[in-house]
Amino acid sequence: ASAIGIEEERRKTGEILEHRIKFEEIITTISANFIKIEPENIDKEISRALETIGRFVGVDRSYIFLINEQGTKASNAYEWCAEGIEPLKGQLQNMPVDRVPWFTEKLKRLEAVHIPRLEDFPKEAAAEREFIEAQGVKSIVLVPMTYGKAPIGLIGFDSVRNEQNWSEDNISLLKTIGEIFTNSLEHKKAEEAIGSGERFLNSIFNSIQDGISILDKDLNIISVNPTMEKWYE
Repeated sequence: ASAIGIEEERRKTGEILEHRIKFEEIITTISANFIKIEPENIDKEISRALETIGRFVGVDRSYIFLINEQGTKASNAYEWCAEGIEPLKGQLQNMPVDRVPWFTEKLKRLEAVHIPRLEDFPKEAAAEREFIEAQGVKSIVLVPMTYGKAPIGLIGFDSVRNEQNWSEDNISLLKTIGEIFTNSLEHKKAEEAIGSGERFLNSIFNSIQDGISILDKDLNIISVNPTMEKWYE
């Protein structure tokens, strides 16, 4: 019996190791995809990555919540659901963070939340348990997404059909995924800000009533505003 027990333990250890290796391979592939992606394709790639991870770890729903700049509200920005699982994204927009104070405090401390069973919620998280139970969720993992040591949101995984326990290894790998998503979203935000600034400057350039031309270093005209164009007609 002892030998059988040892063999069973070895088998389980091998399965855990194999799972981790496959998970790391998935993360490496996802990371490589984001390195070369154009900003306009980031949303699509995040959705694809949430599905890939969700299917691999066997959850029913994976998602990202982003917090507004004031830190007062959170919205479900991205969501993947397994077949037969109700999407919640449309219901969870501009949600006051003080509605779930225990979650919010954990997020501010950059701590992951791991609830394998609803009974594992502490007493001070009664609001969170009620919120999660109303969604039919049996197990949940929330991992903070941080930028500059400050939380900008979270990546979450729900198990609706079965309870699920997550290892520290898996949660650590989810943090890596969160970092990849965070860097991509911040890159997208920066690109959008640059584009917005360029559009603003262009609108000014085009609306000024005086004739304006832009020259290169060799004094060749490379651009003129509409008023200047009329002068050349």
